[in-house]
Amino acid sequence: MADGYDLARSACIDLLAVLRHELGSLERISRFVEIHGAIASTPEFEAHAEVLDGASDLLVAVFGAAGVHVRSVIGVASLRDGVPLTIRATVEVRAS
Repeated sequence: MADGYDLARSACIDLLAVLRHELGSLERISRFVEIHGAIASTPEFEAHAEVLDGASDLLVAVFGAAGVHVRSVIGVASLRDGVPLTIRATVEVRAS
């Protein structure tokens, strides 16, 4: 489970890198509205929310109250190219 938490945290770091590239600066982010995670897992695995905590905890640590968000997470049999998880975010952005 700790490996999953770390993977979600790493995926969120990648997400922040993409946002910084696209926006020019993470300072343009007003708040994170929602994140959605898809976790490749076995039918017996039930700790999907704890895995996604890796991303949620990072957002709150970096953005404080603006990092608090609603979220959803699902377990799936497989993901594209064999990746273990994916994260999608809805972000409110300030005008440049």
